[in-house]
Amino acid sequence: SVSRCSSTVPGKMSVPTCRQSCSTCIVGLSKLGNVWPSRRPVSAPLLGRQISRCREKFVQPIAPADVLQFWFGSQPYEFRSVLWIKGLDWQDPSRGAGAAVKERFAPWMRSWGSDPSGAEVPLEWQSDPESQVALVLLFDALPRLAFEGTAEMFAYGALARKFAAAALNSGRLPWPLELFCHVAAVQGEDLAAAIAGSTAIVQLAEQLKQGASGKDLKLANSVHKYFYSAMAKPSVALLRQFGRDPQRNYLLGRTSTAAELNWLNTKKELAIWAKRPEPPT
Repeated sequence: SVSRCSSTVPGKMSVPTCRQSCSTCIVGLSKLGNVWPSRRPVSAPLLGRQISRCREKFVQPIAPADVLQFWFGSQPYEFRSVLWIKGLDWQDPSRGAGAAVKERFAPWMRSWGSDPSGAEVPLEWQSDPESQVALVLLFDALPRLAFEGTAEMFAYGALARKFAAAALNSGRLPWPLELFCHVAAVQGEDLAAAIAGSTAIVQLAEQLKQGASGKDLKLANSVHKYFYSAMAKPSVALLRQFGRDPQRNYLLGRTSTAAELNWLNTKKELAIWAKRPEPPT
């Protein structure tokens, strides 16, 4: 890697002159067991964080408003069922949204999600409820599109739920933002949190129905149908039955129990990534 770096001194591959923690040099030097002056070999976690910070310099910066705009549109917020429910590009429903999400947001998911405590998340993103909701989306909804079919779909869920709780405790949120805080709770594998999130989604749908008619009533019914009946209710049922979501077992490298295997084999509608491969013959 170092030999390809244009900043190295000719004839001295392991001594970069730029003094920048660029991923090319750090990875190369760590493999060579050498570092440039005043630096010492770094541990793997520290190395990962250094590389992540370096990559931030070379990708398009984002603000909380960018995430909220992508997911909800401009205020007053839209009900983007094509994106939220089908995972399709809302501007061009003929294609999936995963590639666009990965290109735009994945570097920040990985960089800020590299520390499970949230220590890598900028403080300005934690300063108000709407910015915290942007983090909920960045760590829960968006990874499910960007990394569909891999374990990384679920890698940042704990951070999402942390910021969801903070946002809900900070004050009143517009209903779409509140909805996805509850969705983050439902998407985890903690039964108590999933029950609380499921109950909150039902209550939110009922609030939207009060005095509603026409398009507003249709919207409220959609919240109940898609986010409670099709998502929250089945999720809670699985956690009550198995204590976890068996659909994730294969991706997460977990061994399924006999009961879980029976459920997986008899379930008619499973995501492609949830299906176990055929055993070798």
